[in-house]
Amino acid sequence: MPKPTVLPEWNSDGTNRTTPSAGQQDTGWISGQKPPSSYFNWWMYYVYMWLLWLDGILTADGGMTALANQHITVSGTGRFKHGDMTTSRPPYGFILSGTPTLGDAGLTGICHVATPIDLPAGKRIRQIVYTYNRAGAGTITFTLERKTGDSVGANFVVVNTTTVSAGTGWTTSTAASLDLTILAGWHYHVRIQQTDASNQTNYLEITYDHP
Repeated sequence: MPKPTVLPEWNSDGTNRTTPSAGQQDTGWISGQKPPSSYFNWWMYYVYMWLLWLDGILTADGGMTALANQHITVSGTGRFKHGDMTTSRPPYGFILSGTPTLGDAGLTGICHVATPIDLPAGKRIRQIVYTYNRAGAGTITFTLERKTGDSVGANFVVVNTTTVSAGTGWTTSTAASLDLTILAGWHYHVRIQQTDASNQTNYLEITYDHP
């Protein structure tokens, strides 16, 4: 059912509101008792206050927002879903060929390397931004791939390829719109191929969510 749009505000000005004694609260009404209106106002006021508090953390579509500096614990096999988040990855991990230099500027030289993407299953890659300096020569190719757990090379699946073949100086390039959910049993990485000794690649910025 949809979330109600009306809050049952009651006795918000505090008129004629009395807190029942602890004994009365423990026992509740007894047969034949005629409770004063101030007790009913107390009860209905706090029902309204609790609903008002819940209204502040439950969104109209059933989502939940934690209060400031608090967190949400998901029990059992439930998963924490979230919108876009960003993580960075260095441009190296597995040197496939070449003798690259790794320094403050990241990766430099003619080389072929791969950097793993270590997101857990269920996360979804939305975007990858590559930071590089082509330095006026050759090409830099970024290839997003996934592979099953065995060692058969034919099981590599190319998800996206971005090739830089023009321009100089440090800049960024964004992979085409992605909608890649990380699957259990698959490994994901980005291959980087640089064809000129002056080519440079710095961090990869990955935007992901949990749908």
